Amino acid sequence: MWALAVFQVRPSNELLSFLLIRLQSRFGAHTHILAAAAAAGVSAPPLQDVANAMWALAVLQVRPSNELLSFLLIRLQSHFGALKPREVATTLWALSQLQAVPPSSWLQECLLRQVGRQQWQDTQPRHWAMCLTACAHLKQVRGERL
Repeated sequence: MWALAVFQVRPSNELLSFLLIRLQSRFGAHTHILAAAAAAGVSAPPLQDVANAMWALAVLQVRPSNELLSFLLIRLQSHFGALKPREVATTLWALSQLQAVPPSSWLQECLLRQVGRQQWQDTQPRHWAMCLTACAHLKQVRGERL
């Protein structure tokens, strides 16, 4: 899906349905899949993969199910301290584009866990701008709360 978004190729509805199903299975959006993967010792997808998936959905203007979005947010929340500035910026931008307003507690924790981290002092200005713009947009959006 990421490659389609990079080249701005809108997939057919059939391919899109297939890709969304693959995303759900890849990220274990169903608790029984997640439990089975953990029991088998399969590691969770890298955080960058989660951020990239959200970015691709936003670029392609594809609103996934609330179940998948909620799972992706939970996956990120459990690792807020490990997120790179690019991943935070990409995720917030994607949420704002999808008009998917996360719970305010999620957003606050995400931002507070970034305060004082050395990575943010060395990041590109566009990541700061993406975060600020996305937060402002999320505050104004009357989209569906997750």
